[in-house]
Amino acid sequence: MAFLRVEKKQSGTYLRIIESYKKNGKPKHRTLHSLGKVEDYPTNQLEAIAKKLLALSGTILEDIIPESFHEVARYNYGYGLVLKKLWAVYHIDKFIRQVNNKRRLRFDWQDAFKLK
Repeated sequence: MAFLRVEKKQSGTYLRIIESYKKNGKPKHRTLHSLGKVEDYPTNQLEAIAKKLLALSGTILEDIIPESFHEVARYNYGYGLVLKKLWAVYHIDKFIRQVNNKRRLRFDWQDAFKLK
């Protein structure tokens, strides 16, 4: 099975067509063809290559992304997940309970901190 590998190096970003195979039961990879640096291709040429590959697979770009398709909104859930993980790792809820008990605060510190 072949796939496209993008390798980022100091000298640039390289494209390679890689084949996956097994030798003695172990998975191996070998380069079938090196396409060179991404920076050497104009954007429209990369788009043309992608469209040709889709056509060879029996698909056209409009089937995947119709003209009526548009982005309504974009959300970034990464920050919340990081905060939740840090909350659990460092037991911040216990600390907040201690502060609330000592200071007798009238608002929910945890909700304010978590930006709920």
